[in-house]
Amino acid sequence: MELVKYLIIIGTILVLGIYGVDFYYTNNVLTALKNAARAEIAGNHEKRDLLLKKLRASYGKNCVDFLLKVIHDKKQKTILRQLAQSQLELFKSEYHKGRTIDRTTRTILAALEVNVLIDENSLDFAKCVDYAKSNDCVVRLAAARRLGVLKKKDGIRHLEALLEDSYWKVRVEAANSLVELQATSAIDKLIELTDDSVVEVSRAALICLGRLGKGKGKDKVYKTLVKKLDEEFSAAATGLGYLQDNRAVDELKKHLSHQNHDSRIAAARALTFLDSPAGYKFLKQECNGAEEAYRCKAALALADKQSNEAVSILVEAMSDVSATMRQAAATALAKQRGSSVISALKAGLTDKESKVVQACLLSLGHQKETRVLALLEEYLQRGRSEEICAAIEANVIADNEGAVKILERLLKSDYKNIQTASWRALKRMTGREYDIDFDD
Repeated sequence: MELVKYLIIIGTILVLGIYGVDFYYTNNVLTALKNAARAEIAGNHEKRDLLLKKLRASYGKNCVDFLLKVIHDKKQKTILRQLAQSQLELFKSEYHKGRTIDRTTRTILAALEVNVLIDENSLDFAKCVDYAKSNDCVVRLAAARRLGVLKKKDGIRHLEALLEDSYWKVRVEAANSLVELQATSAIDKLIELTDDSVVEVSRAALICLGRLGKGKGKDKVYKTLVKKLDEEFSAAATGLGYLQDNRAVDELKKHLSHQNHDSRIAAARALTFLDSPAGYKFLKQECNGAEEAYRCKAALALADKQSNEAVSILVEAMSDVSATMRQAAATALAKQRGSSVISALKAGLTDKESKVVQACLLSLGHQKETRVLALLEEYLQRGRSEEICAAIEANVIADNEGAVKILERLLKSDYKNIQTASWRALKRMTGREYDIDFDD
């Protein structure tokens, strides 16, 4: 009897050990799928289901991302890709049933549902309209974004309806998409939205009005923005800057002495959009101030308006003692143009701080000039992994087709962040699905 007890105990330990090892490896989604595939081939459906159940319990962004990669990795065996597809479908099923799934995964699954709508044809548009009426706020949010991407005028009425959505983020996305469609018919609804109970929505509406009201309804928009200066100064001032109505100059100048620092910066930024010297003078003083945080905000306030004045201030700021300020200046130079901009960004590549180098690489990508492409390719093969990732993104921004061969080689990098960045970059640049070497 004692021997039987020992055998039972040993057998139990072995079984638990085998399953314990299997559960341990389910932290690696690919390994979990391979173990499940082996169980499937062996006809052990109970073990297969147990492994896959454990896999699905690991809800999260990484799990969903990995399943997608396996599905598109043509080097993987058919059975493995089929299992990955089945698990993704179960994720979607859980999502639609409203089961407990973390917010990030929920957003990804919603994006997967709407992602197919990017193609501009009537079928995709019709489906997008259906998603805009979904009971799920995350799906409506994605639909509001996609309607702006599709740029179909027929989408305006659906976006106007979403301005009244119960979820505040949907209202914000709908407002932004209406700007993308230059929907001046929505001006009155956006004016109503400036009184929204959610401050993020009212601010977005004020900025969108400025971007949308340059033509028809300009006077109405101007009066609304000026009226709102006392309630939401920064957003209203930004809207006035985008509106580019010179009547706002004197009003904005008065606020350069506003008691709130962010409001002063917003006034100065708006004045630069109106080509007012007062705005540049104020921001230059701020860039030379004592407080690092204020200097950085002033530099970033010069980011959106192309001008020689902005270039002069930002190039000087690239020599600031603070690495954070140098990073901000490099970031703000992205939309500026000229030889002095490129020279300053190239010089920044020798900075001791990696975050400054990364900012310089990204801004060089935005220059989209032939003379910087070779440099961007060079940085794909040198520097720290974070800098190589920045160089990858910079080559995507620059539409540098010459970098494709190097990016293909980087798929075999020893660094996972470089592998992933290259994989995503190649898909965006070529539209093709690339295989990536997964760990076994």
